[in-house]
Amino acid sequence: MKHSLGLVIGALLSLSLYISTDSSVRAIGEASTALATKPLCSTQFHEQEIPDDGSWLQVCLLDPAAPDGTTVTKANVKYRIEHPNTDQLEVLLTREDGIIRQHLWERGSLVKGPELGKATGLDIFNGTPAQGGWYFWVRDAVPGQSGWLRDASISIYYTPVGPLPIQISGTPGRPTSLRIPPGVEKSITPDRDEKKSEGEVQSLLLEPDGWRILTLETFESNFPGAGWALVDNNPNDGKEYLWDDDDFRSNDGYWAAWPANGGADGLDPAFSTYPPNAQSWMIYGPFDLGDATGATAAEAIFWLWRQIEENYDYIFFGASGDGATFNGLMWDGTAEWDGVQIDLNNYLGDSTVWAGWYFYSDNVVQYEGPWVDNIMIRRYTPGQVTAQGILEYPDRNDSRSGGVSLTFIFTTRTLRG
Repeated sequence: MKHSLGLVIGALLSLSLYISTDSSVRAIGEASTALATKPLCSTQFHEQEIPDDGSWLQVCLLDPAAPDGTTVTKANVKYRIEHPNTDQLEVLLTREDGIIRQHLWERGSLVKGPELGKATGLDIFNGTPAQGGWYFWVRDAVPGQSGWLRDASISIYYTPVGPLPIQISGTPGRPTSLRIPPGVEKSITPDRDEKKSEGEVQSLLLEPDGWRILTLETFESNFPGAGWALVDNNPNDGKEYLWDDDDFRSNDGYWAAWPANGGADGLDPAFSTYPPNAQSWMIYGPFDLGDATGATAAEAIFWLWRQIEENYDYIFFGASGDGATFNGLMWDGTAEWDGVQIDLNNYLGDSTVWAGWYFYSDNVVQYEGPWVDNIMIRRYTPGQVTAQGILEYPDRNDSRSGGVSLTFIFTTRTLRG
């Protein structure tokens, strides 16, 4: 009798294990099959209802700033689900080919991340191509209750694709590369600000120690001026937010730059946080660091204030040799005014260089944002001082012989070499 009971229990356990395993395999198999009918990828998320028949909801997102020819170094994802019983749900993230998959939530169990809806530092995707879609998969495994995927967003870090500016001072940033997508042009939306008095001439000012200022932007006069371009990196989302000067906050003087004050849908930072889905560039250039200038050093200096959602939104500074792909550093979180000094020596020899500031925000959670003030871009050209004279020296009898005419040339250099 005991032997028969053991066989029955063993059979039930085997059946239970088979059903559970078969369910998991079937779910993954269904996801693989669904890849054959991929949804259209978009840079913008639109909320969708989760199917109540056990099939997978697929959402594909693109990062318009993802550069060509490089790879992912870190992925952060955020999503918001409304459902009466999240223990019925499965959530996973894949790349376009579906080979690498990261389960995020599995029927009440948190697989990755601090909570349902957030996952940071997903290193399983490290080394995958920067270009291509990111697929969210959501499945309600138990029919009878409906729900919605209300939000989904990604924030990705990339391997720098070109010369990386070197940070000299300020809070350390994280290296990455970003790009302006092909076909995206600088904005032609007129500046709505009242005209301010013109400031001093700011180009090619020679300082006594050999530094030549290429631009000095304090935002106290009209902005944007000559050499500046403002770009909305995602012009097809129906909104336009651009950098512009505002007097709500500044490091010195009265004005500083805020990433959503300009454009057709510009906001007032005195009454608003930064908007969702902002992708705003502020670019200066091109400027010349070519061999003909004789420059032996170059740098960008600016002041940065920030209150930005960690891991998902960020402010970026980078340099570019083509005006499209920028290599640089990104910051998030909160900090008071911080002086940032960036060495651009890796771009010496290039006669066309651009410097750019980029702000990105996702769908949800917004704060005051970043402010940038007192931008200076300069290059160092060694100067020469020539001294000529007659050198007289005593002989062994302590008498002075005829002098020798000598010329000395003293060359200045930067303290960093």
